[in-house]
Amino acid sequence: MIEESPQRTGREVRLRGRDAEERLLADPGQRAVLERLVALAERLGLQPEHLDDLVHDLADEQATASVNAGEGVATGDFLEDADAVHDLLSQDASAINNGGLRSQIAFMVDQAGPEWAHAQLARSARTFDGRHDDRRAGGDR
Repeated sequence: MIEESPQRTGREVRLRGRDAEERLLADPGQRAVLERLVALAERLGLQPEHLDDLVHDLADEQATASVNAGEGVATGDFLEDADAVHDLLSQDASAINNGGLRSQIAFMVDQAGPEWAHAQLARSARTFDGRHDDRRAGGDR
């Protein structure tokens, strides 16, 4: 989605799916899918910080696609515009991450589908396996 920016000349790109949690919760079928995935993440012991990089990776993919399509801040300098687009989408990704597991998983489902999100949750659980979770690991390791 492209929105006019009151602070800059030109248009800024915003992260598609940044409102995914609200939209998925409004649809009973999607809500059930989201709640099942959140419950799975909790059973696996995942914390929001375990999914931060996944959210940022999806945002980076969008930023690259937007830059390649010529969308974004029109400063006339390709590298400056590309940096601005990546920064804007990274800020949106950070807001999603700050929203917690439900927000992160809703974004993942919105961007790549529930099967992909499920696979990533399982992969993240295997990757972290409690090593980075002080609650499960009993302190720093």
